Amino acid sequence: MKITDIFADPHTSLQYMERYINDGSPSGFSDIHRTSAKTDPFGDVPHYCLWSFKANDDMFDIYGKDTPRCCVRQDTFLIHPDMRYHRELHGVAIREDADWQVVPTASCRTVQMVDVKYDYIKLHYDGIIGRINRRLPRRKAINGPEMSHTILQAMTNKTLPASLAILHEVFAKIFRNPQVKNRDDHWSLIFRESTPRGITADRIAVLIPFFSLWSRDRRDSSHSPILGQLFEIWGEKAEEICTDGILCAIIDIYFCLVCSLGLQNELNAQNLLLGLDSTSTPVAIVMRDMMGIEKDLTIRRDLGLKTDFDASSYKVISRELDPAHYTIRHSFAFDFKLCHYVLKPLLEAGDTHGVWEFESKKQELTRLVMQWIDKLPDDYFPPGDDWFLHRKELLVEKKEFIRKPSPMLR
Repeated sequence: MKITDIFADPHTSLQYMERYINDGSPSGFSDIHRTSAKTDPFGDVPHYCLWSFKANDDMFDIYGKDTPRCCVRQDTFLIHPDMRYHRELHGVAIREDADWQVVPTASCRTVQMVDVKYDYIKLHYDGIIGRINRRLPRRKAINGPEMSHTILQAMTNKTLPASLAILHEVFAKIFRNPQVKNRDDHWSLIFRESTPRGITADRIAVLIPFFSLWSRDRRDSSHSPILGQLFEIWGEKAEEICTDGILCAIIDIYFCLVCSLGLQNELNAQNLLLGLDSTSTPVAIVMRDMMGIEKDLTIRRDLGLKTDFDASSYKVISRELDPAHYTIRHSFAFDFKLCHYVLKPLLEAGDTHGVWEFESKKQELTRLVMQWIDKLPDDYFPPGDDWFLHRKELLVEKKEFIRKPSPMLR
């Protein structure tokens, strides 16, 4: 895809990039465990219909605030087509619903509505996509809107970088299925806005998923990577623009969330988008999918912030609750997810296109990282010269961490 095509039709181009300019996760499982052919974002079906069922209003809980533009009837619940024969829906009258036509996104179980302002729905999916089961039970679903509202409030108070924008998660809807005895296992879905919110959000002309910046176009390999095209547009200012507007901006956002709010997000190439203005200049780093944000109770307590959450113990870390994994979780999120899923491919792309030399740019970013680390507790990261990641294996039964030497940016 060419940059000119993206600016000519930002909406359709974003859907195309989500689906076809996507090399998948570095884990290697993205092309192995996927949804059905009809609903697969890599497939040829332009859109499909969700399935739905109706129940009494009192069978559903709403967490968060509904808005008129992304409203689903109180008595209605939406189902991914692959889940329509699930045993936990036995006896429920489910039908294919032509009112809910959607386009798949890169995450497969999150879909974008064809109408209703093109907002998104994250659906319950009891199956492996990539290397993780994508069930969406109550506490997971609640964490998304809860964290999204928390970050949105901080952005309003201007306690986070101006470069940060989010796709706000408005509310979660939970089906209190009498066949599911454990309340925490109830099926849920999340509504997410498609229009970014943030200080610079009104300047965003186009959105580009981060994985699309360096991935090949699955349908036209003759086109150079999008980031390479941007380097050409930026010309002699390419290094400055990319360093300040993308690389440093991401690092500042990650650490500012930690230092100001005690929140740690596993930033990866799928839950970040780049916002460009009409001159192709980066004006925002857009976060989406807030469900995975971790609450660091130790830091939040030191900051005088609340430590009780509606999502209960889901995605909570602290020195007191789990000292063995406290520093490991920090290393996993920063050294593995952010550095190896986002920053490393960006540095490699700049090196490939002659914008900078990999090692010298890495050292420059390391200096910025160390300035942030000086603001953190001494035991934030693991002692010594180690960092942690997962093996390249399915993460269904147990998520084990393995140790590696020499973290990339510390």
